[in-house]
Amino acid sequence: MLAESALARAMATSSSGMYLAALALALGANEFEYGKLAGAVFVGGSLQLLVVPLLTWIGSRRRFCLVGLGATRFFRVCLAAAPLLVLWNVTPGGVMWVMFFALVLSAITGTASETARQSWMSDLIPKARLGRFIGWRSAVMQCAGIVTMLAYAAYLEFWRYTGHDPIPGFQYLILFGTGLGVIGLFLIAKAPEPPMSERLSPRLQWVAVTLPLRDARFRRFIVFFCLWTLAMPMAGMFFHLYMLDYLGLRHRPMGYVLVAATDIISMLVGMASAPLWGRLADRWGTKRVLLRAGFVMALFPLLWIPITPGLWWLIFVVILVRVFGSACDIGPMTMAMQMAPRRRRSIYISVYRSLGCVTQAVAPMVGGAIAHKAGPSFWTLGAFTFTGLHLLFVISTFGRLLSLWWLRRVN
Repeated sequence: MLAESALARAMATSSSGMYLAALALALGANEFEYGKLAGAVFVGGSLQLLVVPLLTWIGSRRRFCLVGLGATRFFRVCLAAAPLLVLWNVTPGGVMWVMFFALVLSAITGTASETARQSWMSDLIPKARLGRFIGWRSAVMQCAGIVTMLAYAAYLEFWRYTGHDPIPGFQYLILFGTGLGVIGLFLIAKAPEPPMSERLSPRLQWVAVTLPLRDARFRRFIVFFCLWTLAMPMAGMFFHLYMLDYLGLRHRPMGYVLVAATDIISMLVGMASAPLWGRLADRWGTKRVLLRAGFVMALFPLLWIPITPGLWWLIFVVILVRVFGSACDIGPMTMAMQMAPRRRRSIYISVYRSLGCVTQAVAPMVGGAIAHKAGPSFWTLGAFTFTGLHLLFVISTFGRLLSLWWLRRVN
């Protein structure tokens, strides 16, 4: 299971983050089209409430995962093949739509399989060792992500150095990642499967689903979380596009490696600071820590505006602020678990995660539309020209501050 998790992370890395942004730019995508692709990966999470009835109906988590993960690999092959449609006179806009639906379907099947996989692991691993296993799994996946980020970036640099058309390079990268994912299927097939410890009625109980929304206290928290997850990706999903396109790193030698390095530094900073934020939350209260760290992260998009193509190296200074991002990652989930009643915790968390995925899917699409509409010359102040992405960073900052104001009302 550990090896399969590492292979799954390696597969996901090949078509997300910087690599998805670079592929979109190579295909001539504008901000809205890229935002549409970036939001597609979150659509699957909004449907996770359907997983439990389906899993109970199928009755085998191994079979559920093999079918779901197999479908995910198939849709990723479709994603890699989509650019070939131009040979049949399909417009670039049509290619983007095919890629969008391939990402959506891949996200749906992948998210459903991850839910079943977590249930499987909770029954397979003894409770006395479950925490250590989860910790090792997280560490292995993080290491796999770091290694593959550097390897994929180095491969793209080599591909560019040899003078090839960039689009086939991204296609081969996605297919290579998918191949690693296929190897993971064989590992899943060989893993032992204990009987399911919990079986629920296959009939979806919509009355239970509405319980968190009828809880006034939890409903206020949900409003905060939806505002936060709407404002955060509205800028966060476009930092890669900003570095590759506006700062021009995709045209610089080792530019892909430099962008990958920013992601790796962010991951390492987050991993190192997460235990500290956890201890502070236990001592001062999760809400108090989230308000303070969230205020810093609310201003984070504004720090990108002074970074111009001539000062691109400042990105390595700005990303250190993401040390506060760990608190914003663990804070909302901790508050949700603390506020959810013990007997209804699973349904509360499911609703919380589903609604968060909806707003995370919508945010980059809305942000991309705003940035594209504003254009590359939204406003000129002296020698500095504000682009649509700069406008997006300002809007995201106001949205983050608004959500923190609402968080103060949650008790």
